[in-house]
Amino acid sequence: GYTSYDWQDALYEKEHPTADENSNLLTIHYHRFDSYDDWNLWIWQPGEEGDSYPFQTEDGYGKVSTVVIPNSCDTVGFVVRRGQWEEKDVSTDRVIDMTECKDGKLEVYLVQGDDTVYYEKDSVDLSPKILNATFPSSKEVEFSVNVPVNTGDKNLKDQFQVIDEDGKSYPIMKIWSKELGSVNSASIILEEKLDLTHRYKVFLNGYREAEINLEGAFSTTEFTEQFTYEGDDLGQTYSKEKTVLRLWAPTATQDEVNLFEAGVGGSKLETLPMDKDVKGTWVVTLEGDQNG
Repeated sequence: GYTSYDWQDALYEKEHPTADENSNLLTIHYHRFDSYDDWNLWIWQPGEEGDSYPFQTEDGYGKVSTVVIPNSCDTVGFVVRRGQWEEKDVSTDRVIDMTECKDGKLEVYLVQGDDTVYYEKDSVDLSPKILNATFPSSKEVEFSVNVPVNTGDKNLKDQFQVIDEDGKSYPIMKIWSKELGSVNSASIILEEKLDLTHRYKVFLNGYREAEINLEGAFSTTEFTEQFTYEGDDLGQTYSKEKTVLRLWAPTATQDEVNLFEAGVGGSKLETLPMDKDVKGTWVVTLEGDQNG
């Protein structure tokens, strides 16, 4: 194991990194919109265990950490964390492409709540924005933001809007979070259930809006009850008199089918619109014998 000298020497190298002909200097710039207290980096090379690295300095962008990486290493994995894994900035492990090094140096830029690794400072957008929004149920929208909101603000719900593709706004009951105070994620609780076949956006005053991702709605009880189709006629149902095409696409706003002269390589004959039918299905009927 480490002797006392070895441990102190390793700590000094982390805090005062220098590179030689066999290594590159990786400088990580990190911007937060709230406190930097106790935030650090966990970094690893492929096939090796990781280690923690402090932010040694700061500049006008935020905190800065410089790490020595062997020049034989093409990628580096990392996590921005608080303390000893009390919290991760983003949920995913991220990778830095070390082949972007120039003259033995590489600078990357990170932003709180944003999983993008930026290789150019000018590419970074620090303006307030809603990062993502999903439906855990038809009356709730979970969202995350890069600039924290204050859930202790009694007027916070008045700063939000949920609007569908036709411009209709839906009344909000409250903004809910497990934590009271400055948070980067919370839930919008609506006064009524939404029709999950429509598309929606969430707006917050002073922030860039975001479209609500419908993927989370697919596993809700409401969606299952409304759109589980148990018929055995999905696809094509053929007879000499007609062929019926049925497609399950509950979140689609319109569907159509293209008809071709042949299955492979034939030219297109026409495009027919499909009609919205039961349980999220769309249907169109082709009259006559379509065989061949």
